[in-house]
Amino acid sequence: MRSTVLSFAASLLVTAIAGLGVGHAASAKVTFTVIEKGCDNPVPCRIQLKDGAGKPQRAGELPFWRDHFVCAGTVQLELPPSKYTYECERGPEYAVQSGSFTLADGANDKIRIRLERLVGVQVTL
Repeated sequence: MRSTVLSFAASLLVTAIAGLGVGHAASAKVTFTVIEKGCDNPVPCRIQLKDGAGKPQRAGELPFWRDHFVCAGTVQLELPPSKYTYECERGPEYAVQSGSFTLADGANDKIRIRLERLVGVQVTL
């Protein structure tokens, strides 16, 4: 009987100690919306997103290659609190847009990126 009580007490102690390290994982959300200058509709693009340590960040199930992911113009990410940098591009005819932001725990930030064509399209016949 005594060994059963000691065994139960030891199990409770191990469970309590293990529970001390369990808490909620800090996270925040950020929504990127990428538009073309003069238009409010999201446009497909590539986003290179890096955390404060310079590590590229993935965007869930979206296509990812080495250091960037591709999205249809809008993407919501859940990330740990940190400072982040980004570069957004959409082919050689657009200027690359870059910036940085800091996510605090529990934040729900929105970043709107406006891509601009490098050269206006002029068609003459």
